[in-house]
Amino acid sequence: MAGDNTIVLSESVDPTYWTTGAEIIIAPTGFEPMEKEKMTIASIDGNTITLNDTLQFTHLGSEYSLEDGSRSWNISAEVGLLSRNIRIIGQSYPEIGEEQFGARVLVSKFTQDGTEYRGYAKISNVEFVRGGQEGWTDAFDPRYALAFLNHEDSVDNDEYNKESYVKKCAFNYNYNAAIGTFNTNNVLIEDNVVFRTMEYGVRDEGIGNRFLHNLVVLTRFVGIHKDQRQNFFKRGCFYFKESLDPEFKDNAAAGCERAGFAGTGHICSSSKRWSNNVIHTVQDGIFTNTYNPPVEVREDKDCVVFRGFFVYKAYDYAFYLLTHDTVEMEDNIIVDSGVGIHPFLIRPKATTHNLEEKHLRINNTLFVGRNDPSQCDTDAEPSYLWFDKERNNGGTMWPGRNWKGYATGHAGLLWPIFSGIGVPLGKPWVNGKPKSFPLLTGQVYLNDNTFANFNPGQCDGQFDSAIRTNPRGDDMQFPIISTGTKFVNVAESSRVWMDRPIMKLVVNEHCVDMHCDGLKKALLIDTDGEIIGDGIPGT
Repeated sequence: MAGDNTIVLSESVDPTYWTTGAEIIIAPTGFEPMEKEKMTIASIDGNTITLNDTLQFTHLGSEYSLEDGSRSWNISAEVGLLSRNIRIIGQSYPEIGEEQFGARVLVSKFTQDGTEYRGYAKISNVEFVRGGQEGWTDAFDPRYALAFLNHEDSVDNDEYNKESYVKKCAFNYNYNAAIGTFNTNNVLIEDNVVFRTMEYGVRDEGIGNRFLHNLVVLTRFVGIHKDQRQNFFKRGCFYFKESLDPEFKDNAAAGCERAGFAGTGHICSSSKRWSNNVIHTVQDGIFTNTYNPPVEVREDKDCVVFRGFFVYKAYDYAFYLLTHDTVEMEDNIIVDSGVGIHPFLIRPKATTHNLEEKHLRINNTLFVGRNDPSQCDTDAEPSYLWFDKERNNGGTMWPGRNWKGYATGHAGLLWPIFSGIGVPLGKPWVNGKPKSFPLLTGQVYLNDNTFANFNPGQCDGQFDSAIRTNPRGDDMQFPIISTGTKFVNVAESSRVWMDRPIMKLVVNEHCVDMHCDGLKKALLIDTDGEIIGDGIPGT
């Protein structure tokens, strides 16, 4: 709690490293990324740590469950150890706050006199302090705290030491990304703690790299930091837009001023299974945009899967899915977010007369509208939002909190958009306004999902809804087909919310307008009557 000077860890730690004088980072658990706290250990007794100062903010650490006890989840602030004995330190000088020019380590190859020299690096238990050089983010010159560039393949346990890994390191305040892998494959990145990066936290543009049990706390948005006029780019604490078939397990991202994870998703056909990844205190949890800027696709995935994510306190979208791939989702938990899932699937244009079957399938996912309806203070706007309102004219925000005078609060699932193209960069793409004709086909399938704690009369009178139409998706509505949907503590009026039709968009004089335009018609097929509530299949 705020004002306390002790914290209790849920897991035991090694007293060899967690000692008096060591620095730690405590992650935020509300909507505000700047509620992270960097502290020094004054003393430690088992799992109880006495800090050198009192906490300024409350950090949650509790188990929560549904009203009927059928599902539970844990919200606890991550605590990462930042101190190491081996240190790579960027020089501190009077102008560093303005120039942001820190230390960097580059693992790469070069050719001299016809001979190629290739570097490998096994880095463990190293602390990087003031790493990276702001602005140098390109793949050909990534001036990160640690970057692997054209490293190519790492071979596990290779007898010739052609192996690289990054284990148990700390990246303690960075002016760029902490770790980047470019044309670098099969590198193990495990048990690392990253604090305060710029634009990216960890960036992967390799094949088959393995990211296991890493923590990223606080990735700043460069648009605010450099006072830019506009900036619609969504980077992430983990940025995997051009990554192919990575392993991604047991990672955590907290305090990301844009996205927690920005990427195209995991290939459905992969033998790897992503699991147990936690993302919170972000603007968007999972952000996918394969339309603009275009992605350098190594292989067309066709189908991607998002599995095993726990996303909470995403102020706008827990999952924003603007993608040309079919999407599978399973075993996810979404708590206390502006919108749980925003489906926006694209390609091919209807004018090409090509038919491509597209769908979004959501299996065994828990949507929780409010973690604790009494905690209205945590629903306050995060500090970064001024940029979205003033510089981006609200284009990157969920508009439903105040749509045409209705304080509609949190939503679980938005009605899907299937469109020929996405929306151009610099337009209000996040609001879901399609810029082309709908696709010829598209469905959303709901299988064995639970919606909980969606009710009217929430914080400041907000009206939460489990399933609702997208107020900016005012073209043709595609069907939702539901089986095994369960509601717990959801008011009848909050199960399905339909926006009022926008009649000015249904004009017979316009040759492209139809009666399915303007939110006039939307179809939900309830195969077992669980949404309707009478146990009889219907629509």
